[in-house]
Amino acid sequence: MELTGRTTMQEAAGEPAVTGRGVLTVLETHTSRGRGIHFCNHPLLTGSNYNLWFPLAPEEDVFTTIERILVMNGVAVNLTRISPLLSCTEYTDWLVTFNRLQ
Repeated sequence: MELTGRTTMQEAAGEPAVTGRGVLTVLETHTSRGRGIHFCNHPLLTGSNYNLWFPLAPEEDVFTTIERILVMNGVAVNLTRISPLLSCTEYTDWLVTFNRLQ
């Protein structure tokens, strides 16, 4: 039996293999331009000029939106937890934990 990091159920379902947990800091802000999130210190999601923001609609859930961006960009299998680091009326800094893609 080959050890690949996948469980039998993952292989049977065709799910991507998890290689461990990743952690990022994500900023959520509310400005006159709208609501948005920014990924800190990530080679892809921070942006080429370190100022890439993803818009969020007023009714969008932060957890679901962060997970969708991480999965869509091939960074994560799923999001496992977000915890507030710092918060005020204009912004919240989140500690984001996710399952990495292999």
